[in-house]
Amino acid sequence: MIIKGLLDLILPSSCFICNSSSKKPICDICTEKINYFDAVCSRCGKPTVVLRDSCSFCRPKKLYFDKAWAYGPYEGVLKEAILSLKYDNGIKIALQLVDMVLPKVNKELLDVDIITSVPTSFTKYVKRGYNQSELLAKAFSANLAKPYYDCLYRVRIVKDQMSLDKKDRGLNVKSAFDVKREVKDLSILLVDDVFTTGATVNECCNALKSKGVKITNVVTLAKA
Repeated sequence: MIIKGLLDLILPSSCFICNSSSKKPICDICTEKINYFDAVCSRCGKPTVVLRDSCSFCRPKKLYFDKAWAYGPYEGVLKEAILSLKYDNGIKIALQLVDMVLPKVNKELLDVDIITSVPTSFTKYVKRGYNQSELLAKAFSANLAKPYYDCLYRVRIVKDQMSLDKKDRGLNVKSAFDVKREVKDLSILLVDDVFTTGATVNECCNALKSKGVKITNVVTLAKA
């Protein structure tokens, strides 16, 4: 009974999306319904008709990350999976999602020294018991055999980005992050769950670049 209980903690008995019997957090049928981008701007990760080095979205902007990439649109099964990642059982879903997206990631983005994640607020961390972006980053770290550094932290309380428009999102997180360990001359992969306006990851990369980081690449599960 004890062994079975431990296995139940590790292995789900049903799909988090459709509740069908499954040994995986997301069953094969639901996984097949997840859409991914065929072509994106290699600078900002915005979906495009053909692969581009930059696009109309990112050219006018001051970006502190070097390259960004997102697996697919924040909709359907992928959206449900990310919400489950945040609120249900993070680690099981994080491992499966990273296994799913890794084969699609431009390998140039993964050619880094270390991996880190966007820090969550203290309130959300206490409520959930974990930071979903950290779980994803650690799954990338394990798959790529590259070290995970917990190097970013929030220096002030910010409003929930979901409640703000595009302009206010940038102002809301401006100078909201700092670095707590030595990162000079390193190349870093920053991992987050969803790329919306890019304001949060951009400010994280701004903090990293201000401490002498050479390259900051961004990988997210979805683009909203």
